[in-house]
Amino acid sequence: MGLYNLTLPESNPRSRTSTETRKVPAVLPAPASEALASKAISDMMLSATVRSSVWLMRIMKLAIFLVVLLSGCRAGWQHPDRVIASLRISPGDHVADIGAGDGYFTFLLADAVGPEGMVYAVEVTENKVRKLSKRVERDTYANIEVILGKLDDPLLPDGTVDLVFLCNTYHHIENRPAYFSQLRTDLRQHGRVAIIDLRDDLSGIPRLFVPSGHWTAKGVLYEEMEAAGYVHMSSFSYLPVQNFEIFSARDEGSTQLQTDLSNALEPMGTQQIAEYVGHVSSETTRLYTHFNLEESRKRIERLAIRFWLEIWTQRACEKLSD
Repeated sequence: MGLYNLTLPESNPRSRTSTETRKVPAVLPAPASEALASKAISDMMLSATVRSSVWLMRIMKLAIFLVVLLSGCRAGWQHPDRVIASLRISPGDHVADIGAGDGYFTFLLADAVGPEGMVYAVEVTENKVRKLSKRVERDTYANIEVILGKLDDPLLPDGTVDLVFLCNTYHHIENRPAYFSQLRTDLRQHGRVAIIDLRDDLSGIPRLFVPSGHWTAKGVLYEEMEAAGYVHMSSFSYLPVQNFEIFSARDEGSTQLQTDLSNALEPMGTQQIAEYVGHVSSETTRLYTHFNLEESRKRIERLAIRFWLEIWTQRACEKLSD
């Protein structure tokens, strides 16, 4: 507020005609630029408030996602009961839980195999092995054996495992074709490998939560397991953020079934039968996985006999028509 020299009339009536100079404060209107600046500041504060609200909502959503992911609500998106049912475990089976962690699936697998079965819970750090062992002892599970494995070898007993199960572990393994190729020595002839791993096409909040590289593309998974000597058996799409794939080892049992089928059809000796053998041979491994060796051979024999009868009937009809 400035001081300005203003000439005012003398207040004394005796000197109305005279004047004197006084210094008085002048109250002037704010410049237009100050009004614009005030409005700009208000707009900036409003914009900052809106942006803060948006980020606050994002943080709240992320916090909710983390709570759901890390708390008991995991069952809402992991569907553990449905996963166990999809694995088609039989009582008495031996199952390996590689990367067992805190045992989320370990104890469900132990319940599935029953007292006659066995679950090998594999971890690669002593701290996790110690914690999981304490829980196994506390909950008195006699059919769970906790194993301190190596990064390149789970140290499972050879030739005893019916199913190897991995949940969010596959992407941590280095040189996976070599790892799973070696793992075949631990499997029984009809052994399977079930892999659940985070998808590579996640978006939104789940993608923000998952660290870079902690997922596996389905195509990469197929290629690596094929290179390790496995065939793809089945896929399940009900898990919202994970792939769920099951593979079976290409072993001597399935090769023997293909040989048996070829031998059963060989006497017919036609190109048509050869093509048929090639078609059916691709299905023998799948058939072998669901039945034991003897039952599979019986089914293959019945299949071959049925086809032979079809060919014989066709040839007989051709001769009759000549």
